Amino acid sequence: MELKGLIAAGNVPRTYDLIHRAYQDDVRRLVRLVARNPSRIDDVCQDVWKGVGEALGSFRFECASRVWVLAIARRRAIDVHRRPAREITLDSQIASGGAFGAALGLRTYPTPSRELRAAETGHLMRDVLAALSPDDREILELRYVVGLKPAQIVTVLARRESPNALSQRIVRLVRKLRTELSSRGARESFGT
Repeated sequence: MELKGLIAAGNVPRTYDLIHRAYQDDVRRLVRLVARNPSRIDDVCQDVWKGVGEALGSFRFECASRVWVLAIARRRAIDVHRRPAREITLDSQIASGGAFGAALGLRTYPTPSRELRAAETGHLMRDVLAALSPDDREILELRYVVGLKPAQIVTVLARRESPNALSQRIVRLVRKLRTELSSRGARESFGT
């Protein structure tokens, strides 16, 4: 039975269990990105799931359940931690050959010499990312670390811009980062 049907039938506990199992890793990843305090991640996640449980009966399915849960997670993490100094996490996506590194056109680094170049590029990347606004970093993290699509990011961040406008903004940010990395000497890291 689908989630909407379970809620309509009054089976909120079963719906909660299904949502929790499906999205617990996504919630933890998002809380880790927003909260930045490893000692409090479990507390924040527990608070998120409490909030999901309290709001589940009134969920209207106006967006995907994953996006709804992640929007709650983001708000709860911000409420608890009020955005302390942000640790840049996108650079790890470069060295691991993750989606963000691929979006920048970077190759993966399977040999020791290429791994060294990846580490150097990671250091450059930290500097380049530090120059971005917190808003731009959060958008890139949601896109490339959490894996949300632009329409989902718009919902999670409660933005008024269209998913298309956000998508174009992401493309511009990636181009800007690619150009900045190239100008700082990461040229040899880019695929052709």
